[in-house]
Amino acid sequence: CLMEDVEEHAGETFDTLVEKLESMGIEPAGYFLSVYPNFDMGTGQLDFIAGYEIGAKPDSLPEGLVYQEIPAHQAFGVVHTGPFCHLGNAWWIGQQHMMHDGVKQSHEVMPYDLCPVDFKTADQNQLRTEIYFPLK
Repeated sequence: CLMEDVEEHAGETFDTLVEKLESMGIEPAGYFLSVYPNFDMGTGQLDFIAGYEIGAKPDSLPEGLVYQEIPAHQAFGVVHTGPFCHLGNAWWIGQQHMMHDGVKQSHEVMPYDLCPVDFKTADQNQLRTEIYFPLK
């Protein structure tokens, strides 16, 4: 999808994810997570994988869902406070800062962001999203 459409798509995707996992008695243990295997800042086109932290690996999952762990890594982080419609600015700033400093992103661990599980009901001007760029 396009960066400008992420808020709408993320909301729908996370609703479906929560519904499927809660039907199994699995609730979020921390943050919602969006992983970005493809993110073209020039065109604003991106792909994202939605997930959330859970307490333990489940024995089984509904069709279409997978359990995945992010391996330990070092990362460059950016904190964005405010509505999702401006999140692309924080991503751009993070990437520009890394380029300026000559910092290289990992090709093994994809960039991701974390947002509170109550992001839909939270005050959007106070919404805190953490963006991480895993490093080589």
